[in-house]
Amino acid sequence: MGHPVTVHHERRLYPVTHGEELIFGRGRNCQIRLAHEPEDTRVSRTAGSFSLLPDSVLIRNLSTSRELYLVAAQTPDRVLEPHSATTSLPHLTFDLVVVGNHGRTYPLRVDASRLTATPAVRRPSRAQAGEKLTAPGADDLNLTPARRRLLAALCRPLLDGKDDPATYREIAVRLGLNAGHVRNSLREVREMLAGAGVPGMVVAAADASPDLRIALARWAIRNGVAADSELVVREDRHGV
Repeated sequence: MGHPVTVHHERRLYPVTHGEELIFGRGRNCQIRLAHEPEDTRVSRTAGSFSLLPDSVLIRNLSTSRELYLVAAQTPDRVLEPHSATTSLPHLTFDLVVVGNHGRTYPLRVDASRLTATPAVRRPSRAQAGEKLTAPGADDLNLTPARRRLLAALCRPLLDGKDDPATYREIAVRLGLNAGHVRNSLREVREMLAGAGVPGMVVAAADASPDLRIALARWAIRNGVAADSELVVREDRHGV
């Protein structure tokens, strides 16, 4: 009859068996090894794991610094923050995406269609376990080319393998703009995203000084804005 859940990666199928944890990542000890030929250092050595619940798959992010993304048809992506977890409900098939350097992605396709659903078990709240939604996407917001240039410049260091996005001054130098103008323009983008329901874009009452550039850059990478590298290469000097 086959296994109730399988994970497909690079033409190989990996079973998820009851009572065991299937670990994936760059390290040699992972059952599913990815991003190691060639080595992609942005992928954690131990990135995450799959295990079985009675009616779904439990996905854990085991990384200390990298997010994972649950992508399924007709629903917003879910973001699993470092050291967080979520179940696959209500999805029977989905992709778990690991992001590497230069925007490269390593998808793990999960088929849980053989699991017997148990209606009494409810999916956890989206506020639990570090889970977030990425909707709406860039196309939904009708971002101008100038704002896309700013976002691409913000993300450039992350796509080059660095740990932090560009500073406002670095963006200003790259695009020939004023640093204060860059800061204000990106703040307007964050406020627009916050108004559209994207979390993490404005200062929370409990956090007086978060680095909101990071949240904005992660959103831009997830939604393909940072991949518009040609927008930065041109070093366009038009205003926003």
